[in-house]
Amino acid sequence: MSSNGEQSAGVAAPTLPTKRTVRQLLETRNTLNKMEIGQGVLLTADVTGAELVVIRGCFEGKVTAQCIDIEQGAEVRGTIECEAARVNGKFDGVFMSSHSLHLASHANVSGRIIYRRLKVAKGAQLYGLSEYRSPVLAK
Repeated sequence: MSSNGEQSAGVAAPTLPTKRTVRQLLETRNTLNKMEIGQGVLLTADVTGAELVVIRGCFEGKVTAQCIDIEQGAEVRGTIECEAARVNGKFDGVFMSSHSLHLASHANVSGRIIYRRLKVAKGAQLYGLSEYRSPVLAK
């Protein structure tokens, strides 16, 4: 019986993934919801619900995921919404990262980026508008 007087059915509540960085997710081989777009693949779609999306090929559309990794040689056009991301390829569009965005040395990003934390490596290129968004404070 629970503390509020209700009887428990003996079923554990599902646990949600904790906030993890792109690096931590890439190092974890058994990510729950992982999508990979391989080198040489061209995909036009809207992707939602993935914990990690790794793009090595060409993608056009919208991605909503916890973490995104755009690898060297990849080309992405569209809208991305995520908590954390690492870009080492080419991106054109609107990129919204609620936690952290890392532009690695081969990144070529154009359009509009919205971030809370931004890390830009030597050699990364950024063209367009960048906006810092402070965290929303709960009352």
